[in-house]
Amino acid sequence: SVIGATFPARNLGIGGSISPDFRTPEAQVYSIGIQREVFKNAVVDISYVGTKGDHLIRPRNINFITPQRAIAAGATASTAANINAFRPYIGFTNIIQYETSAISRYNGLLSSFNYRLAQGFTITLAYTFSKTLTDSTNDRDAIDIPQN
Repeated sequence: SVIGATFPARNLGIGGSISPDFRTPEAQVYSIGIQREVFKNAVVDISYVGTKGDHLIRPRNINFITPQRAIAAGATASTAANINAFRPYIGFTNIIQYETSAISRYNGLLSSFNYRLAQGFTITLAYTFSKTLTDSTNDRDAIDIPQN
């Protein structure tokens, strides 16, 4: 019999594998800003900042059992207890592969108003309007494995 089809599957016990199309992650950072003294001792600062990340690292379980795969392989309620028989790589549990398919985007509008008082005191008002978009948190969290 095939290992894992009748016995519990084994963990590889290694950190994972690297995707064959692994690319170097890229990050671009950009900003532009303007400062203006609106009246004596009062300065307004408005800036736009952004970060763009492509080909970021993410883990993926390449030995994950999808419900579609299990049903297509003939899984029933009676065979569900031995779900390891339906894995792509029979005999092993999770096989984590690191790939560079994640992206991230950050855009922010930063504004501040500074007013200098006597004796070296300063009043500052600041506001940031920003948005972050990503499809991955980082390459270190198990929570980020898409199948979890």
